[in-house]
Amino acid sequence: MPKDLGKDLKELQENAEEMRKDAAKAQKEAQKAVQEGMRQYEAARGEFFAQSKARTSFDVSSDGKIRVTTRKGGEELTQTFDNAEALKKANPDLYAKYQKLREGSGKAEPRE
Repeated sequence: MPKDLGKDLKELQENAEEMRKDAAKAQKEAQKAVQEGMRQYEAARGEFFAQSKARTSFDVSSDGKIRVTTRKGGEELTQTFDNAEALKKANPDLYAKYQKLREGSGKAEPRE
């Protein structure tokens, strides 16, 4: 093997090794960036659902009982009241929503 060819081969191998190390370093940095991006996404997603407005629905049964379901984010709370007066006494704010819905759309009427 000619002397210059051996030297060129060694130089190529050294360059290839340096490029491999640079690529491995870039890959690690990219993985870190992706992980950080995912962490930020999950944090923002959690904040969005935590701050989202609660949705409340009312279901009135034929015996006058009122089931109130409140959903916020991934959580759901269901409460049952014997009648509108019990709802008013236990939670005046919910009662006001119930009255507004009942007067505005008629959806909170008893089911048969």
